[in-house]
Amino acid sequence: MNEVRDEMYPMLPLPPEWQVLKDGTPAPNWVAAVALSRLGR
Repeated sequence: MNEVRDEMYPMLPLPPEWQVLKDGTPAPNWVAAVALSRLGR
């Protein structure tokens, strides 16, 4: 599912310090998050 989402909402590469959150999880696709949050408006 993430592959499809990332293909539909590509984003530029992140700087290394932004690629992983403080707890060690990979950073989300912020472009997809914003786009999908606007669908319901």
